[in-house]
Amino acid sequence: YHFARPDLNPNGAIDEANFFVDNCQGYIKDGILVLDWEGYQKRSFAKGPSVAWQFLQRVHDKTGIWPMIYMSKSVTRSYNWSTVAKYCGLWVAQYANSNRTDYQSKPWTDSKGTGAWPTVAIYQYSSKGKITGYTPTIDINIAYLSDGSWKLYANPRKQEQPVSSKVVDYFPGPDDNAKYICMAYQEVLAGRGY
Repeated sequence: YHFARPDLNPNGAIDEANFFVDNCQGYIKDGILVLDWEGYQKRSFAKGPSVAWQFLQRVHDKTGIWPMIYMSKSVTRSYNWSTVAKYCGLWVAQYANSNRTDYQSKPWTDSKGTGAWPTVAIYQYSSKGKITGYTPTIDINIAYLSDGSWKLYANPRKQEQPVSSKVVDYFPGPDDNAKYICMAYQEVLAGRGY
């Protein structure tokens, strides 16, 4: 997981991606790689997907894995993310309010969609989550991922048998990774995610 700040680095997104990959070597192919793209990134954020794409593509070049991208739901609709959405899963955040909450199996979300993504892999629905026995509030998410789809995001080339035999065609691309992301989404769409 990397909170992007390319505006603070001389070579921007490429340096950030190199640093990220170099510092998470022990997790690559087991954990899901994620770029956190938020408004706090100032100038780079205002440029939209082009800077995020540089980071994502560099991570893919170094690892063979397309990272997931995390952003506010409104940002998915504020720019044209179609190139990113072809290759990268979406972890989206949208809060109904600022009240404390615990786990919700069907959290509130608006009906405005997620731009270029047909669905989300992970949905963060509160920054005021509560856990019994733990006083501070936490970000709380629901992951629409099965064990198999997690593995497809983390290490798509390792899979000997696909999670689903169906590959939908809304992720065209020259890279097999795009097909594996389709399979992960197909898991969710088929109701096998949780």
